[in-house]
Amino acid sequence: MPATDDEIAAFPIDTRVSLDLHPQQILGMAEYDSDTAVNFTDTIAAFDEARKAVSKIYDAKQAVAGDPTMNDAAKLLKVDDLAGKLLASVLPRMVKAENYHKEAVRLIEQSFSEPLNQRAAQTISVEVRAYVKALAEHQGTSTVDKRQKLSALGFLMNAINEHDHDTMSAVLGAPPYLSGITRENQQMLKRRWHEVASAPTFKKLKAHEAGLALLERKGGLVQFALEKAVGTLNDSGRIWTPAQLRALRNQSAKAFGQVGA
Repeated sequence: MPATDDEIAAFPIDTRVSLDLHPQQILGMAEYDSDTAVNFTDTIAAFDEARKAVSKIYDAKQAVAGDPTMNDAAKLLKVDDLAGKLLASVLPRMVKAENYHKEAVRLIEQSFSEPLNQRAAQTISVEVRAYVKALAEHQGTSTVDKRQKLSALGFLMNAINEHDHDTMSAVLGAPPYLSGITRENQQMLKRRWHEVASAPTFKKLKAHEAGLALLERKGGLVQFALEKAVGTLNDSGRIWTPAQLRALRNQSAKAFGQVGA
């Protein structure tokens, strides 16, 4: 079940802020539903804080605009100082959410591998692998009866659909060459096997993978968004960034300090 109206309403859209930083994008993901919502908690919180941070900068610019005691350069630096503090708060949240997804993916994949590796050592597993390898080696030869020409991958896909734990453990829990298949095919079969045999856990794996991919693509955009919100100073056609203005201010303060009382 996708996100509810109440969930969506909890995160209003601020049109001043890029949609890339809105939690709404997570609520609309195919991997997000009532079962996986808890897996996205940290990610939603991180993006929500990022969205609020950028919104706060736009609000701060409006608030400082009416201060008659400050010139435009001072106003810009005041807003930029606030942006620096907000960025220092948001970035760790993004990193925390990304690390959470990475660790969750690692643990789930590890849990998938353990039972496969244990059952792969059984005596019957040797016979299963030998049978699959024979299918792989004989596939496409004209001397083999058509009824025996079932491909190794076709045989294994049937085993997956039939929830054949013995067959899949034998093939997926051992090096692929023992079954005559490639490592790439083994990884593809392993993913499909867990999708069928461990559906609830696999669903969480996909959620964590999606959350991780989102953070890797967009987690760093908050710094760009804050810089854009702060803006620059246009002084008679010359554009000054906050960093340039701050450098001049510090240089002036140092010179003033050397004057002495």
